[in-house]
This record gives sequence, structure tokens and C-alpha cells, in this order.
Amino acid sequence: MKYLILFLVVTAGLILYLNRSYAHIFSFLNANNPGTPTTHMSIVIPAPSPTSSSRLKYVALGDSLTAGAGAATEAESYPYRLAKLLAEKRGAEVILENLGQPGATTINVLNQQVPLVAALHPDIVTLLIGVNDLHNQMPSDLFKKNLTAIVDGLSSSTKHLNIITIPYLGNSSAFMPPYQTYYDLQTKRYNDLLREALSGKKVSFIDLYSLTREQAFDDAGYYSPDGFHPSAETYNFWSKLLYDHLNY
Repeated sequence: MKYLILFLVVTAGLILYLNRSYAHIFSFLNANNPGTPTTHMSIVIPAPSPTSSSRLKYVALGDSLTAGAGAATEAESYPYRLAKLLAEKRGAEVILENLGQPGATTINVLNQQVPLVAALHPDIVTLLIGVNDLHNQMPSDLFKKNLTAIVDGLSSSTKHLNIITIPYLGNSSAFMPPYQTYYDLQTKRYNDLLREALSGKKVSFIDLYSLTREQAFDDAGYYSPDGFHPSAETYNFWSKLLYDHLNY
């Protein structure tokens, strides 16, 4: 009988811990909400030389990571910084259209962002999506179906579609064990689904997960105060990685 009581006490304690550590994620995020600076207006970044006639348009699709949550200003978001690098290194005027929306899933990108792209006539498109699908436990088949539809919808709009894998996000301040490990495994799984869905499509993959995972786990300065979204310094780091692997 005493072993049964001990088992019940341990089980109850484990359930309570899992419940509270899961709730801690959302209470931490809500208490430290960093806001989102994106204004969704066309931003023109001039060429380094005033005599340059070269210009290109960059359209960024995605969720709060693309919108720049965690940064204080839009100029600290990775699309802006990437556009600035393109201007500096390609000697071109760059027009940035950042369509990223906080909370967006693949369904939102498909229904709300993709229809806007054709009229923008982009030279380069980046897509970073999946974090909210993961957290909402989007069924695998639906996730893949949405991704396929997104890429099919963009195929006639640009020759340079860059798909960015879901990065690992969530340090120990917000994600207590075992959820830090659980979401890491889920991130890997959804990235595998992303690659499966788009296998054979005319897209380029940028493996942001592999490029940043070590820093995401170990660097305290990697995150904004909410412990989830990247800091301005990390968005700058991302932009350099993305530029180095960009298909254009």
C-alpha cells in the first residue's frame, strides 16, 4: 500500500511540475512581450553610389520573426538588415516589402501574404514560417499541404525563392525541462516535414536551424527579454548568415 501511495504522490508531483513548467512558457512570454516594430510600408534603401541605376525588390514573408519581434525598431529586423546588406554588397537600391505578421501560420501566409506578392514583382523572396504551426501542433499533412500551396502560389512571382528553416528558439529562462528538449525535437521534425513537402520544388533552402542552434542554446544575449524572440544583435547575426547563403 505504501508503494502505491508513493507512486501516486510522485505521479501527482510530476503532473504538477509539467503543468506549471508548461504554463511558465506563456506567462514568461506575456510578461516580457517585446512588441513588433514592422510597419508594413515599402522601405527604400539607397544604393551606395548615387549614380547606380541598379535596383531590386526584396519581399519577406513569415511570422513575428520576420516582423522583427524582439527588436526595438524595424531597422533592427533581419529583413531590413538583409536588404541593407544587399544594397551595400550589390551596389543597388533595394526596396523592402516586409509582409511578416506576428502569430502567422502557414495558413495565414497562404491566404494573406502570398496573394500580395505577384503585384510587388519581387526579385528575391524569403519565407520563414512554421514556429506557430509547431506550437499549435498543426497536423503534418496539413503543414506540408500548406507549404506546397505557398510555393506553388509564389512560383510565377520570383525565380529566387529562399526557404528558411525554423530556428531553435526558447532558452531556459522561458523553457524549463523537459520542454526545451521537446521543442527542439519538434523543430527538427517540422523542418524535416518542410523539406519533404518542398522536395523537387524550385526553391533554395537556408538551414538557419543548423547555423544557429549552438548559439540559441548557449548565448544569453541571443534572446530579447521574452526569452523566445531573438534580440536585435541576433537578427543582425541572422542577416549575415542569410546573405551568405542567399540564392540570388
